Order: sequence, then structure tokens, then C-alpha cells
Amino acid sequence: MHVSCKQGSEFEAHTIKKDDDVQVLFDGMWHDSKILTLSNGGTICKVMYKDGGEEENVNIAHRVRPIPSPTVVQEGDMMQVLWDDVWHDCEIQSVSDKGDTCTVQYMDGGDEEENVDIAERIRTPRIKIDSLRVGQKFRGEVKIIKKYGAFVDIGAEKLGMVHKGRIAREKVKDVQDYVVIGQIVDVWVSRIADDGTLGLSMVEVLIGSGGGRNAPVDLSAFEKTCWYNSQKWLAGEVVSTSRYFLRVLVEPPDGSAPQSGLVHISQLRKRRTEIRDQFIAGDRVKVRVLKLNHREGILELSMRSPASSAG
Repeated sequence: MHVSCKQGSEFEAHTIKKDDDVQVLFDGMWHDSKILTLSNGGTICKVMYKDGGEEENVNIAHRVRPIPSPTVVQEGDMMQVLWDDVWHDCEIQSVSDKGDTCTVQYMDGGDEEENVDIAERIRTPRIKIDSLRVGQKFRGEVKIIKKYGAFVDIGAEKLGMVHKGRIAREKVKDVQDYVVIGQIVDVWVSRIADDGTLGLSMVEVLIGSGGGRNAPVDLSAFEKTCWYNSQKWLAGEVVSTSRYFLRVLVEPPDGSAPQSGLVHISQLRKRRTEIRDQFIAGDRVKVRVLKLNHREGILELSMRSPASSAG
């Protein structure tokens, strides 16, 4: 596998030694491996995969991590338990003698469950979005890659999005030239929108731009290229839905960081249909800018053609 990663997390290479057991990122998955040799000042290594095969010229900063420690819990710990594909807050009631299973009490109902597999179904509580602040630094794992950026898991309630304009100092044409699924990267909180959308940056000097309660809203990219009741169609992604509004993260024409906007139900293509019947979070859509609402720090959007938006 060859990945031209130009920006990523800095692994503490001085802690890696010959014969160390580590995990190596290959084809989007982490594999148990052993360090065979180190070179280039300890930044490059040769590894042997435990499931077979060797690989040379592995970039430690982007593709090597320590083997994660197993989750250890004890009675009274507040954790989260996986049930029916949803993580629930719980309290550990007891732990088996082997330490591999536990009994939990669900906080959202009080029910207890025995023999819960700790490795598969228990995790530490996720970071609350409300507790995050712009400028905080985290180490996270790349989970999803899109044309416009990468989604990173920093241990928060939601994945954070690194727009391609915040992946590197230079202009990024192809996100996959810089990151791969599973890569561990250093990121900074750049934006926290009022709807809980989390914006991240892989370049510290680029934090703090974008909308939300913790950062100034910057609509300048739209001011330059769009106008009131603009006929220009822009790409966006649905963030959330409500009875009367569709919240969309809109990509400016110049490729800078996306901003939050609202599409009122009157500006949908199918106005007689419930919003939640038409869209779900993650849907890609095309929108026009009706108005730049600087007072509220938000874009007023339409999904209707200019000729019909007033009708």
C-alpha cells in the first residue's frame, strides 16, 4: 500500500524499538505486527505481520500505533454498553473473576444485564459536544473520507469533519492523497455549530473559522461569489431535519470551509411532503443562497429554481 500522506499525527517514534509489538495500518485495518528494523532516524520501519508477510518503508507517523490496551472496568464505573446497535450510559455493577464480562445497570431505565462481553460491548463514555471548546487538541482516527473532507473520531458523541481546506496548509485537491481510513491524526476543534456539528482542523493555524457558538461566523466566501436569491447551485450535506427546516452544511464555491444554512419547508422542491420523509442526515443536496443572514450567522437557502422560489 502506498499513501502519500502529507499531514498527519506525529507518533512518538523514540518509544518504538526493534522487536516491539505494534499495530500497523493496512488497507483500512489495524494489524498486529512486530518491528523488525528502524531507519531514517526512527521514522521508518520494516514490520512483520502476525498474520503473515513483511513490509518495508512503513511510515511510523501515519501507519503505526501501540497495541490498544484492553478495556478494564470495576464496580461503580460509569461506562457505555452497546445494545441493539446503540450505545447506552450504564453503571458497572460487578465484574467476573476473569475480568472479561460484567453486569451492568442501564441508566435510561434501570434494567440490569449480566454476562456483558467487556471487549465487544463496553466503552468509556463519549465526550459531550457541549464540553468541547475551539482550540482543543485531540488525537483521532479517520473513519470516513469524502471528496470535500474527512470525518474523524476523537471520542466525542459525533464524528468531527475536517474540510479539505483544513487538512493541510497547501491547497488539497484529493483528500485521499493526505489521509486514509484508520489513520491516526492530530486535530484541533475548529468549529462547534449550534446544532452540534463538530468542525476540526489538522492545521492548528486554521482553527477558529466557521460558524457556531464558540467561533465567529465567516460568510465571506459566499459574499464574494453569491448574491441574494442567487442562481448559483452549491453542494451541501444534510445535517439535521425538523418539522419546518432542513439544516444543510454548504460548500462555498471557492472550496473553503463549509457553513451551516437552513432550507425552510416552503423552499423545498416537494413542499407538500414532510421534510423527514424526504431527507435524512448525510444526504447530498443542491441548494441556492437566498440570503446571507449576518445577524444570525447563517445562510438562508432554497432547493427550488429561481423562477419558482417565490411562488
